[in-house]
Amino acid sequence: MFPNALRYHVAFFNNETGEAVLRQDTPYTTLLIAPALAPGLFYQWSVQAVNFAQQQIAYSTSGLFRISA
Repeated sequence: MFPNALRYHVAFFNNETGEAVLRQDTPYTTLLIAPALAPGLFYQWSVQAVNFAQQQIAYSTSGLFRISA
């Protein structure tokens, strides 16, 4: 996803409650979220990519998105 990234810090948030649905440090870009995100709720996500020197080399975040039923 991001060149030269050693790991990614990924976070999913329930935007209505502020609750973290998922926080994960991973060397991979494929994630499995369980339990599944609930239909009708609004969420946000962010990804921070870190290189071998533990420096942030990329950051991405979404606006609000809603899971459809």
